[in-house]
Amino acid sequence: MLKAKDFRYYARESLRGRWLKAGGAGLVAGLFGGAISSGWSSGSSGGGAETGSSSAAGSEVLASLGSGPDVPPMFLAILMGVVLVLLLWAIVILVIGGATTLGYAKYNLNLVDDKEPKLKDIFSQYDRLGTGFGMQFFRGLFTFLWSLLFVIPGIIKAYEYSMVPYILAENPQISCERAFELSKQMTKGEKWKIFVLNLSFIGWRILGVLCCCVGEIFLEPYYEATFAELYQVMREKAHERNISDFNELPGFFPEQA
Repeated sequence: MLKAKDFRYYARESLRGRWLKAGGAGLVAGLFGGAISSGWSSGSSGGGAETGSSSAAGSEVLASLGSGPDVPPMFLAILMGVVLVLLLWAIVILVIGGATTLGYAKYNLNLVDDKEPKLKDIFSQYDRLGTGFGMQFFRGLFTFLWSLLFVIPGIIKAYEYSMVPYILAENPQISCERAFELSKQMTKGEKWKIFVLNLSFIGWRILGVLCCCVGEIFLEPYYEATFAELYQVMREKAHERNISDFNELPGFFPEQA
């Protein structure tokens, strides 16, 4: 198994000359609820939760302002409009976030497999809304339930299911159930290495925050490309261990472009 620095190196090579484009793609994917390998903060469930929290906070502010004597009606109308937009967007993210995650996985697989990634890749899986929703729902549910046994089991489960978006993006014919089973088998004995790879980005995360979060625009594609590189290696090992075959996990080869 390669070391964390090796995966990061190959990710940087894949991003060479594409950093700005990949950063823009990451922003678009995030706006529509897409997140792949962020572990326990994955996908639309996280985005929806944040939006829901914002909406709830807005409702509390609205209620407190409504009890005040001198609140301008125009201000209340604007605030109500903002809360309504947040609620509607939370519903949209809940519906399309999973499919966006699959599309962003496809984008990053194309990036690291020497194919030209395109922005439209992010929206290419919207005919699989049910699959995407099921993926996000069960990933979130299983991780949450294991987190009830303290935080560590939840993190372990998050790593166990970390390959699911790539598997589903690579093979549209595979079922969610089989993708979860494959991811579980592929990450068996590898979770510590995945944890170390995740941990290797802590310094970059801190630097991104210190740069007023502007650095996150370039850090996120670096992070996602690194985990796409990881998936490539995990896929190869799955073939070697007879966990799967090329019919199920065919890979993205240049001759298929």
